[in-house]
Amino acid sequence: MQPSLTPLQTNEIQKRPPQGPSMWCRSRTKRMLDPVLALTGLITSAPVMAAIAVLVKLTSPGPMFFRQLRVGLGMSGITILKFRTMFNVAGGPGVTPSGDKRVTQLGHLLRKAKLDELPQLFNVLIGDLALVGPRPELPKYMAALEDHQLIRILQVRPGITSAATILFRNEEQILSTVPPGEVENFYLSKLLPEKVQLELEYAEYATFGSDLHVLFRTIMAIFRGSAAYRLNISRGHSVAGSGTAVRDERTVSEYDRTREEHGNTTANR
Repeated sequence: MQPSLTPLQTNEIQKRPPQGPSMWCRSRTKRMLDPVLALTGLITSAPVMAAIAVLVKLTSPGPMFFRQLRVGLGMSGITILKFRTMFNVAGGPGVTPSGDKRVTQLGHLLRKAKLDELPQLFNVLIGDLALVGPRPELPKYMAALEDHQLIRILQVRPGITSAATILFRNEEQILSTVPPGEVENFYLSKLLPEKVQLELEYAEYATFGSDLHVLFRTIMAIFRGSAAYRLNISRGHSVAGSGTAVRDERTVSEYDRTREEHGNTTANR
């Protein structure tokens, strides 16, 4: 059982300046391990990906894959790859609420299971993404971040999945509660800042073990669906309220333990 922090230790930890990404996030081991695991994932999921590609092509007009410019490590531009889940039309917000008419029938299924993200294993293979890291955002969304968040988030290689990805797994449902004309503004003012803060907190204390935990939860999400998660609305706010997040508390247990251990060590130095 871990010792609890005293009020003095808690205050000292809260006063600490942000440390930036953990040693694990910056390590050569993580950088070398990601492509190996990505290649393994591509080989293992090849039959599924082939079937999805054929279904995408047969069920709606347009290409099999969707390509989009996102912001990567150090403000570099990266092109992420996904299975196309929308009709091949231009326009609309860069975020997608549940029930968005741009999404195809097959797309709804792929997005719910996150199977549309599988082609991003190729992005990991070439070094644009990590397996676990902050989700890469559109340039216009990154430009909306406060300077202190932007500087820190650009120090971390973006990833396919993250703690915030799972915590905000029902993001599309949250966005569907917002009036259509306010969806993008709500995302920028409410959801994105909290997601980025969670990403930064995770990156500061991330370890090999916490990354494995996130990957495990992601795989469970794919195979078991959203029913596998015990969701609750944090802070007692309504879904469309300020600072709202719908979270699976089990997902962050590993990084919370790491953070507390790190905090105890720092406070006793």
